[in-house]
Amino acid sequence: FRAVATDMVSGEMVVLDSGDLSVAMRASMAIPGAFSPVVIGEQVLSDGGMVRNLPVDIARELCADVVIAVWMTTPPPTAEDLDSALALVSRSMDVMIGANQNEQIESLGPDDIGIEVPMGDIGTGDFQRIAEAVALGRAAAEAIAADLRRFSIPEHEYLAWRGSVTSGEAKPIHLAEVRIQGLQQVSPEYVESHLQNLQPGADVDSQQIKEDTDRLYALGDFARIEHQLKGPADARVLEITPVEKSWGPDFLRFDLGLSAEGSGELLAILRGEHTRAWIGDLDARWNNAVQIGQQSLLATDYYQPLDAGQNWFVQPAVSYENSLQSVYIDGERVARYYVKDFRGELAVGANLGTRAQLTGGLRSGWFSTERDTGSLVLPETTRANDAGVFLRLGYDTRDAVGLPTRGTMMALSYVHSGSFLGGEQDYDVAEGVLTRAFPWRGDSLSLILGGGMELAGDLPVARDFRLGGIRSFPGLRIDELRGTSYWFAGTTYLWKLADIQPLMGQALYAGLRLQAGRMGGSRDPLNYGTLYGIAGSLNGRTPLGPFILSLGYVDNDSWELQFTLGRPLPEGSALDEIY
Repeated sequence: FRAVATDMVSGEMVVLDSGDLSVAMRASMAIPGAFSPVVIGEQVLSDGGMVRNLPVDIARELCADVVIAVWMTTPPPTAEDLDSALALVSRSMDVMIGANQNEQIESLGPDDIGIEVPMGDIGTGDFQRIAEAVALGRAAAEAIAADLRRFSIPEHEYLAWRGSVTSGEAKPIHLAEVRIQGLQQVSPEYVESHLQNLQPGADVDSQQIKEDTDRLYALGDFARIEHQLKGPADARVLEITPVEKSWGPDFLRFDLGLSAEGSGELLAILRGEHTRAWIGDLDARWNNAVQIGQQSLLATDYYQPLDAGQNWFVQPAVSYENSLQSVYIDGERVARYYVKDFRGELAVGANLGTRAQLTGGLRSGWFSTERDTGSLVLPETTRANDAGVFLRLGYDTRDAVGLPTRGTMMALSYVHSGSFLGGEQDYDVAEGVLTRAFPWRGDSLSLILGGGMELAGDLPVARDFRLGGIRSFPGLRIDELRGTSYWFAGTTYLWKLADIQPLMGQALYAGLRLQAGRMGGSRDPLNYGTLYGIAGSLNGRTPLGPFILSLGYVDNDSWELQFTLGRPLPEGSALDEIY
């Protein structure tokens, strides 16, 4: 076996003929801009297709008397297709790869066989269309079956050969030892705690090894996970080398969020986040956030695991938030209020695997409401103390946050506010949201259920539930519904229109959304009851983040053209948790 990569330092082809097979394969398909390169010594290795997409000459040098070469083709673009900088950059890569591929095709001799597979509109990132691609490859091979037949052998000889090369692979691998190596920052005990299958003395197969290495990669601490089996067949040693992200332990992230409505209003937030990771033996994390705009925010928390497996943790947090919220009466905005919220929390929690988390604890702080413009339709409050206990449960298996195509997400919360810890409020409130996305041939169907209610006492205005906005209820403006309880149900179907950057999961979708909801304890004297809505949209995952352009109608005769790009702006309910 040989893998071909491109050294981005010298620009030359590199043939990988020894070492870790997974690293060699990873380097050979590290497409620039989609996957990070593999660094081996002084070489920075990326996808070999740039210099040798069809390495006929490498096969001849290795062992081949006869080369059977298979390549895939797609129809060339039209001039109209090349109308953007992104399209031209993508096409330039195709031209470069096609040039070196054609040179190799021309080197095929009369005894060699070339198989061209026309792929039609199936692109590089259309993983959901694998079955179609396989069928196309099979058809191309069957079309030249007569030429291939000269290499055939009797079936019993083939089965004997097949058995000789695969019988060892089918046997379980007995692990005498599992070694975690190469770590500089992350605790080895933390890594070991996430190995469910790979334990000394266990008999495992390749699928179980994959499951555990995938689980380690999903932790988010590593650029890649390498592994290698050594030792005799009856006492194998599995060496696992998690490669830590080289840009740690301090991670910075910046986000921009924009939202516009047909009324001409443009809202924006700019956010910066800092995480200090891998603190101490138990890999604690210090998280900080600064945000300005429609909602200004200062927040910090310290995540301290209590055991190596991070099954239990404590998390103190402090935050200050100042948001500008609107008040609507009969569909017309009559006032704007600044709602300020200062809060300190002490949480104790449990990580339930890698997909769920349960937290509970104490919180104490204050809130205030201050009129900015318009009528005095809501009471103004100055530094009202609010303290209580809380409980939260989160669960998330989605493949993406912005526009998921599969998976389930659930978020539940309960708060009891009382007079202890200096509190001046008296209320109980519960809220939750559940969403599920289903894939189908590249499209996606999502179902959403959500609701919240005041269970006891009097919910302060600063703690009101709010509905309205392109994400929570398209067709209504942000904050248009405000009250002390609500429910919501909706479904969205997304048709995939085109790929933007397939390997990064960036694509363009057309969407249709149906929804219904009701706000109870409304601050608006005109109670609409249950509202029904429909919205059509253009959605996408882009290098700048998810975007949505939506035209929505609600049966209170409300039409709204809305747009959002990047980080979602909060809209005042548990539905925000989805995004």
